Amino acid sequence: MLRETERDDEETVEPIVARLGTMLEFQFARPYEIPLYGSERILECPRIAVIGPVTHRRVRLVIRDDVQALAVLFQPQGFRALFGVPTALVTDVGVDASGVLGGKLIELYERLANRATFSQRVKCLDDFLVKRLMASKPLEEIHRALNRLIMSCSPIRIADIALHAGVTIRQLERKSLEYTGLSPQNSGADRTFPASSQDEER
Repeated sequence: MLRETERDDEETVEPIVARLGTMLEFQFARPYEIPLYGSERILECPRIAVIGPVTHRRVRLVIRDDVQALAVLFQPQGFRALFGVPTALVTDVGVDASGVLGGKLIELYERLANRATFSQRVKCLDDFLVKRLMASKPLEEIHRALNRLIMSCSPIRIADIALHAGVTIRQLERKSLEYTGLSPQNSGADRTFPASSQDEER
């Protein structure tokens, strides 16, 4: 996803709403301002950021003139599968990507900054991500089980999904936190994952 604004564009304020999935975002010009709801604090926007799943409205974006931002939106399990970093570490926060993913992200940022067009930057990103994909481990049954929870259009018993994946409910919940950054909701003995909370991401 690309976002660009001109120097004379008016200020825009956007709320950050709940969503699944992790983002990897690159800022090449003026970074966003990120005010924190309920305080006067403004969070720092890194040049390269990993932004985890969002469970509630915590911040908003203030977008002023001369923004050039490029973001990769991962499927709910994609970030963990590609980079091996537990998604729970970045749930509801945005952090400097170089601290999470290492110096290779700084090198990637420099290559992207030197590309003149959106299509050239996308090609550069594709090359980087495909190499990561080729080096990543194959998906396991637990990934497919969690994907069924995420993509279902109707409530599913978590106990049934855990049984099909060959794990306990507690193991499934731990893996859900690690891979998606979120835990399936519990409702007594009848544990279900409400599909309605996933509509925006799909």
